Amino acid sequence: MVPGIKSNFDLNDVFAWLALFKGHVRMMVLIFALCLTGGIFYLSFGKAIYYSKAEINHMSLPLPLDTEVLFGDSNWFTIVQRLQSEHMIVKTMFKLGVADTYKGIMGKHIHRLKIGFNSNGNIDVEIWAMKRRVVRKFAPTLVETFVEHREEKRKEYLEAIIASFTDEMDEIKNQLDQVTGRKMSFSDEQAVTETLIEVSELEHVPREIVMLNHQLNKLERLRNAVKSGDYSPGAILTVISKFDHLSSATAQTPMIPNSSDSLMGDGGATQFVVVPQTSTSEMAWMDLEREEQSIKTQLARLSNTYGPQHRVMVELSKRLESIETQLQDEASTAVRRLDITYRDLLDRKRDLTSKIPQYEELRLRQEELTQESQHQNASHQSWSQMYQMLYKRVTDMTFGIDNERVELTYAGLTELRDVLPVSPNRLKIMLGAIAMGLALGVGLPILIEFLDHTFSDLEQVESSFDLPGLGVIPQLDTVEKSAQINGGHPNTGALVSTSLKADEMRETYLNETVRIIRTNLILRNEMNDGCKILLVTSSMSGEGKTFVCEKLASSFAQMGKKTLLIDADLRKASLSRGLRLQSQVGLIDYLKGHTTLDEAMHTLPDTGLDVVASGGHTRNASDLVSRPILPRALNELREQYDWIIMDTPPVLGLPETPMYLPMVDGVLFVIWGGHTSTRYIRTSIESLKKNRANVYGIVMNRLDLTSPSNYYRYYYYSRGYYDNYKKPKTQVHSAPTGHS
Repeated sequence: MVPGIKSNFDLNDVFAWLALFKGHVRMMVLIFALCLTGGIFYLSFGKAIYYSKAEINHMSLPLPLDTEVLFGDSNWFTIVQRLQSEHMIVKTMFKLGVADTYKGIMGKHIHRLKIGFNSNGNIDVEIWAMKRRVVRKFAPTLVETFVEHREEKRKEYLEAIIASFTDEMDEIKNQLDQVTGRKMSFSDEQAVTETLIEVSELEHVPREIVMLNHQLNKLERLRNAVKSGDYSPGAILTVISKFDHLSSATAQTPMIPNSSDSLMGDGGATQFVVVPQTSTSEMAWMDLEREEQSIKTQLARLSNTYGPQHRVMVELSKRLESIETQLQDEASTAVRRLDITYRDLLDRKRDLTSKIPQYEELRLRQEELTQESQHQNASHQSWSQMYQMLYKRVTDMTFGIDNERVELTYAGLTELRDVLPVSPNRLKIMLGAIAMGLALGVGLPILIEFLDHTFSDLEQVESSFDLPGLGVIPQLDTVEKSAQINGGHPNTGALVSTSLKADEMRETYLNETVRIIRTNLILRNEMNDGCKILLVTSSMSGEGKTFVCEKLASSFAQMGKKTLLIDADLRKASLSRGLRLQSQVGLIDYLKGHTTLDEAMHTLPDTGLDVVASGGHTRNASDLVSRPILPRALNELREQYDWIIMDTPPVLGLPETPMYLPMVDGVLFVIWGGHTSTRYIRTSIESLKKNRANVYGIVMNRLDLTSPSNYYRYYYYSRGYYDNYKKPKTQVHSAPTGHS
């Protein structure tokens, strides 16, 4: 894992980074050598590439006829595009003596070609080629080839256009003659003029029909009203006289319906509106009507003085009856006159309506003749314009082919390197090889360490999981390595030739590292109000938790503490096998009720450490652990011992460890330094915390101090202490046969 960069960067971090690179020094040297070898190989066998840069003058002349409009090959973008086109390069190289395809030319003869406009408005041609002659002659040959090719293409294009346009112009001329003939014959006919005269004579028919419809509608409403019998003769005469007045006005002005002329008032009730006459000659019926109103007023006034049979009253009544008879006769006459007017209007409407089909037919004929005339005029104009356009196009192209607006001339070489090749450049190749070697040599070790998801630094473990690190136990070789896995004792069958003194010194320093863990554990214990039962576990099997249990329990016993070591890993029983107690009765027998707790205990003669073996193997370990007899036994043992250390199964994959947690006071978590995956450690610690475990701290076991990074991290400041963990010259005569 890559060393961390802290804000308080110190000398120890410098040595950590140096140690990281020291561990990969062979790979770094190999990569550097390979990069240098690659550079030398490229210099030895790479093709020589020469370079030249030429300028082509681009002159645009102000001519009255623009050839770009005619041929579309004179703008700067088209010129550059055609100069570097495949067929142009193939033709140019063919003139230089190279007959090959474009792909072959660009792969064998030309390395790179760049054509573009410069700041002066001219064209720069840069070429990187394998032959000296090509870089010297390519640009002028390219200009010559381009000009020849453009002239050939223009001649071919002009010939094809003239041949095509000639046929089209003949066809257009024939069409134009036909249109002209039809137009002349159409103009000689009199149908258009006659049709226009007839249409003008009948144009008044629709307007008169509309006016008659308005008058008939009003007459119809008036006739229905006066014949209903709901109105007096005076009211009828008033309305009819008003209609006669409006009818006389519409003889010269179109009649428009007006709501004031209606006999229908608000609410839908029919009523008459009497309009006072403003003319000087009043009608006779109006005098009678005023006399009638006067007699009625007198009768009403005299009725309070005289009786109905009085002479005055009788005379007035007779006069009133005579006036009413006259008014009734006048009203009847007016109604008959109204009927005659209505019938005359109907006859007039029928006569006009009969002329409508003739009028519509003449109008349709007029539109057809008008459209035909417009179509012939437009057709004649269109064919005439097309003919003129084609004729002008042929004339312009014939003139423009001999008058070029844009000219290209070769100006010469501005830069030439045909003696020393531009590539391969010895200095650039060697510097590039050195830079690549250094970059890969430094980057690959960092990448390898970055992809290493394990821990070798206890400080990183503490910062990553917010748990204290209690100590580090180094990786031992041969005999001790087997003991770290198998409970503190080496495997049988491993014969090692080492000096006895060296083994004693290494054992002494190993015990010293365990004492450091013991001291930190005691301090943590005092901070947590005392701990009696300590559970030791790890993420996976083979991380050395059994070794840590045995060494830590022995250290507490040597300290004078009454200590009990329990092999609670009922499935594997590594502790019992390491202490040669696998055949003794133990925890399984006690949980099954086959023995007592005292009979399951064994005392080691050298250290006085009490041990409860596993008692063999069982397939239902989780069922045995869940029995209530175990918590009661641990509570009894709590009163008898200062420390009770339990070796339990790993956290991942087995259910026993979470079942032990409610019975213990704290947990000691063991990881294999530089081996256990970060993901496994994180998952295990999260599982312990979810089960409310009191994790006292972490012990990093089996840390390889021969690794350069670990060497400087743990050894630099304690040279005399860790010096005894250097790998001795050991000869292994047979392979270990114990469990891992």
